[in-house]
Amino acid sequence: MVRERLLRWQDRDRIVVLFALFACWYPARLAPAQWAALKQASDRWNSRVTRRIRSLRRRARHLDWPGGYRALQLLELEAERVEAAWLATRACPAPENTLPIDRRFRLARLFPRLPATEIEELLNALGEC
Repeated sequence: MVRERLLRWQDRDRIVVLFALFACWYPARLAPAQWAALKQASDRWNSRVTRRIRSLRRRARHLDWPGGYRALQLLELEAERVEAAWLATRACPAPENTLPIDRRFRLARLFPRLPATEIEELLNALGEC
């Protein structure tokens, strides 16, 4: 269920799945400006690197070339790992990091086009409720 939901958001809403998961699991509170900067950088990396690799991989699926498809799949995963490492090093906690984290609010603020019911379903599936 989680996988399908995230992939639907990726394709339908152009949500960066890795960033959505990062927003769910990052343990500290960040100021809105910090989240905005992280999201902007994540979106930029995704549009310049990861989405291009994903597009090539999806086109290669229809070719009779399993090795090429697998290589592009691995390259896409590595691009996401680079993004994850970058996010982890850039997300410096704000001073109020001892306050409880409201993941619903965080996701709704970062992805305002997503229906609240879908955010709720994702968090339920992740065991956040």
